[in-house]
Parts: sequence; C-alpha cells; structure tokens
Amino acid sequence: MGDESVSRTKDGVPTFDGTVDKLNLYREEALQYLFTLEHHKMYLAGPRLAQALTGIARTVIRKRLAGDPQWLTHPLGAYDLLEHLERCIGQPSLLQASQHIQKFFYQLKRKRFESMTAWTNRHSEALWEASRALRLVQSDLGTSVSTGRGMSEPSSGRSSTD
Repeated sequence: MGDESVSRTKDGVPTFDGTVDKLNLYREEALQYLFTLEHHKMYLAGPRLAQALTGIARTVIRKRLAGDPQWLTHPLGAYDLLEHLERCIGQPSLLQASQHIQKFFYQLKRKRFESMTAWTNRHSEALWEASRALRLVQSDLGTSVSTGRGMSEPSSGRSSTD
C-alpha cells in the first residue's frame, strides 16, 4: 500500500471517485488533510472534501446535500462525510472479508531486501484490514464469534481433588 496514493486538487484536497478498494486510503488522506487545517477552519474540511468527490462518491452524497446543504459545515463534517461514504459505498461483504484474510495468510510474503520493520508494518496493516472486514461483516449479519476465551476457565488437566 505504500505505492498507492490519492489524487488531489490544486488546493491539496484529496479526491475520491467511489472505488471501494480505495476507500480506506481515501479515509486516511482525508483525515490527514483535516489535521493540516487550523483549528478555527476545520468546519471547511467537510464541504471541501465533498466538493472534491467525483463519480459514484459524488452521487452518493448528492441527495443528502440536497436535503441539508449545511450538513457538513461544522468542525466534525469531515467525519460525517467519511461515515456516510463508508455506509453507502463500503458495504461489508463476506467476499471482501475473505479476500483480506486470503491476502493476510497466503499472499503476504517478505520482499527481497525488505527490512523486518517494513515487513512487520505491512503484516500488521493486513491483519488490521482483515479483522476490520470481519467485524463489519459480523455487525452487518448480527452474528458474533466466540474466541473460546472468557467462556470458562481454561483447564490445566488437573482436578481440584488431585
């Protein structure tokens, strides 16, 4: 993921076209943009990010903006925009979760001459993506998975009468 980047407007605002694969990267870039603004100008981040959207992403927010034009005009407007995009575009699916898990277990190999720190970072990012995708699918389906811990005390193999 280190080679990927999001395009930007001439003002430095990240753009997004609604591609599901780039949603996480866009979220990171949008939050970085938000944190570059001065505190008293943070209310501008949401409208600026919305203005830089194209394609499906623009279509997704059009109805919401038509109903309330000042929906994003507050200091947390960028967060509202990102949550709305994730809700509408990033619908969790079992297929996406299985792709992240497959990438984590089978496609993640250490590159030649790659430092252990860089490999560990890629490894932890892939694990984070896989666990996040699974949590989203679980919350969407309303299921929970028990890890086996916390259900009962682990048995040591010896009874109290020994």
